[in-house]
Amino acid sequence: MRGYIKNLILIILIFISAIVYGKLNNIFIAYSYYNNEQSTMFLGYDLDLLKIKIGSQLDFQFSSELSIPFYYSKFLLEPYFNFSSFKSLGIKLGYENLSFRYNYSKKYGNLFGFDFEIPIIKKFGKNSVSTIKSKDNIKIVAGDELSIKLIAKTKNSRPAENINLFYNINDLDLLYIGKTNSYGELELNIDYITKSGSYIINIYDNNKTLLKKIRLEVVPSLPDSIKFDFDKEIIYTDEENVIKIKNLKVFDRYNNEIINPDIKFLEFKFIGNDMDINYTYLNDSLLVESIEKSGVYEIYYKSEIDNKIISGTKKIIVENNPKNIKEVKTNIKYIGSDLGYAIFKIEIPKITFFNYEVIESKKFFVYSNNQKIELENNIFKIPLNEIPDKFIVDVYYYNYLKTVTIENKTF
Repeated sequence: MRGYIKNLILIILIFISAIVYGKLNNIFIAYSYYNNEQSTMFLGYDLDLLKIKIGSQLDFQFSSELSIPFYYSKFLLEPYFNFSSFKSLGIKLGYENLSFRYNYSKKYGNLFGFDFEIPIIKKFGKNSVSTIKSKDNIKIVAGDELSIKLIAKTKNSRPAENINLFYNINDLDLLYIGKTNSYGELELNIDYITKSGSYIINIYDNNKTLLKKIRLEVVPSLPDSIKFDFDKEIIYTDEENVIKIKNLKVFDRYNNEIINPDIKFLEFKFIGNDMDINYTYLNDSLLVESIEKSGVYEIYYKSEIDNKIISGTKKIIVENNPKNIKEVKTNIKYIGSDLGYAIFKIEIPKITFFNYEVIESKKFFVYSNNQKIELENNIFKIPLNEIPDKFIVDVYYYNYLKTVTIENKTF
């Protein structure tokens, strides 16, 4: 009778503590068996740091057990003290819910056996999570999906079951991950990140308590394109031109710059003609043979970057060489008078080259009586009493200057 009273009292204590701590999912039943054919059925309660079990042997003798569990992933090491018809000390080694026991008592000596535990109430209550186990530093390639295994642990390093976890990246919006399973495990899956750089992934519990910081480094993916400039915006006809490559950058498919790539140019050539382009690695320069006509030319390039072939085109402007100017022509016409002023209009100067190409000058100035005259739509006016015998026109073409004298035959 006294044994039954003890059992009843312990059962009541277990349920009272469960209500107080709100952790009904820590109530379990356990069965143990030893090689002396002695077996015991328990009702137990897991307090994280301590397990309490009360039950009965097959001969209806009262039995109780106190143990301290230590968890490593799904493995268990648990020393215990057993009080029944005899007192004994033991230790058990387990995996998940199944364990092997060693027990020593003065009455029976060395005993070996096994036991298993089955939670009987799992869907109510939550464990108190203390730490999150995961990788501390992760490196991925831009565009790859990211999956991180999280393991929630209690203060006693046992799996924290039924825990809601959240995360954010670099302190941005908080996102829900999910709920841990019976092993405290949860997979954090993040859609592919395309921007390279360093990130911090923060893991939180339901109370928004920070549990874990994971450092994430996203590196560029494979080379996809290159960008570069020429040191000259234009080159000239009828002379060999040396063009240096500058501001060379390599990017992946997500426009992340790849630092210090292994790049080698394999070929340069003009599209649409057979003019030669020689490339030198010493100073990343192109030697372009003499070109006869001006225009916009497209240069095809082929390169090898980190064992990947990448090709493309780059445009270059070819202008007529100033040294090949044959003549410059312009004229100034009188078009009327207004309020004491004579009104004139200058024709846009035309520059003719030895290759018979003709262009209009984009920069020119008109002078009267050694004074520069303001033009508006190529029209200017001069007081009637200051009309000169001749006009001077300075015509510019890049670094070339041609001065043209125009006689005033109207007045």
